[in-house]
Amino acid sequence: MRYDTVCYTNMLDAHRLMTLFAETKGLAAEMTEQLFRTYSTTNLALANHDVLLDVATGIGLDRDETKQMLESDAFSQAARAAKRDAEQRGIHGVPCFVFDDGAMLYVYGAQMKTTLLEALRANWDKSRQSLTKETLICGPDGCNQPQTLK
Repeated sequence: MRYDTVCYTNMLDAHRLMTLFAETKGLAAEMTEQLFRTYSTTNLALANHDVLLDVATGIGLDRDETKQMLESDAFSQAARAAKRDAEQRGIHGVPCFVFDDGAMLYVYGAQMKTTLLEALRANWDKSRQSLTKETLICGPDGCNQPQTLK
């Protein structure tokens, strides 16, 4: 990550492309990964439609269809609603790691692996406190048998 040369920019079109348009094509995860890489590693401006089109075609989206979407207001209301929802939850920047639907812990910004691991452990420990002996613990073989917790 190269935050020293990042291009701070309006992210509305990137969000429309990432979480809404690409999602309809089953490519939201791929789009998210590539947009984060483009923003934080290669430091290109995500408000630039040519940059967004290159990212989109790089993951397999049709360039003309993507361009048509970017030139329209498609998904704009949904993207703005998602932004309002995030702000109401106290999220004002990315990356933001939300644990347990935000009820317990937010971790903001680029973090060390140890910080994220500590947050995961704290969340796991807190969630285990609410489990009872009769709580189903699901695993690779399903969720059929209640498990005794240690």
